Amino acid sequence: MTLTDAELNCQLWLKLLAHWNDELSALRASNDGDMDELKTAALRGRIKQIKRNLDIGNPKPAIEID
Repeated sequence: MTLTDAELNCQLWLKLLAHWNDELSALRASNDGDMDELKTAALRGRIKQIKRNLDIGNPKPAIEID
């Protein structure tokens, strides 16, 4: 999934970006703490999902076929 230029400049998208970036920073800080394996795995899963959400706004490179 990719977003159009208009969607990337939409106020909702900009608010979501700010929210996800704040949450990502907090989760990364928590990941530096001492947790058991299950909590660490769950936290890393949340981090991965947020990064996937943020990636929606990144353009995908074109694939060239020779």
